[in-house]
Amino acid sequence: MKPLMLVSSVLGTAFIAVIISLLLQTNTPLTQFSRADTSSTIECPMNTSLYVHEINSEGQEVPFSLDKNPSTDVLAWSISDGLNPSDQPLYFNAIPLLEYNVTSKLLSFSLLPRVIDTYQKGDTTFLTLNYPKETYSIIKQEIETCSSPKHQDLCTSTEDSTELNDSIETIRNITLDCNMTLHAGWVVQKHPHMNIQAQSAAPTIDQCDLNGDGACNTFDLFIVLDNYGKEAPNLPGDLNNDNTVNALDYTLMTSRISLL
Repeated sequence: MKPLMLVSSVLGTAFIAVIISLLLQTNTPLTQFSRADTSSTIECPMNTSLYVHEINSEGQEVPFSLDKNPSTDVLAWSISDGLNPSDQPLYFNAIPLLEYNVTSKLLSFSLLPRVIDTYQKGDTTFLTLNYPKETYSIIKQEIETCSSPKHQDLCTSTEDSTELNDSIETIRNITLDCNMTLHAGWVVQKHPHMNIQAQSAAPTIDQCDLNGDGACNTFDLFIVLDNYGKEAPNLPGDLNNDNTVNALDYTLMTSRISLL
């Protein structure tokens, strides 16, 4: 038995030495050897912060808040880009404010990016605000920061004009670069004398209490995140019953939690 144990020990030591040698040669993190789908992924970080502001009754620009606009359907507001079209948009994730914040290790606007959600360095894309046009108009777009350490101006802005409503809803010609920061948004104003029928996008407590503890809270949100990206009937976290757990379910859950 001892010779057999000695041979096993030698082989084990040799295997570890080979792995260490590979790591030293390629500078590849050890965790990537156990994840074939990410072994060739090169990190290219990106920090995105998008927002919607509104002109209030006093003519001031303030953050758009669902608490101050309780009749507004949160799902009527979203963002599209070159990889996330208007039928599968990015929903705001910092409600009750209409803000979208993502810090990614890759060039992606998605919360949990897949390969198809990831851009390459140097790609050019756009961001479009989807909003209830029957109720609001876009007054202007704002680009506060769109830069990387090597490039200080990675966005092209459209001049402010109410006549360019269809144009200023899209921030065009965004060139993507590693370690870039994008902080931008839109300013909207409600149409005068607009009466909005009350709507509620937030699920009821029976729909969002996924763990059956009598409350909708972060524990239920964790269930949504655990099943994020899965497609199957009767999935835990599929709040709108479309047989998939995605950004829409995330938004529905967080909207319920924020209203408690």
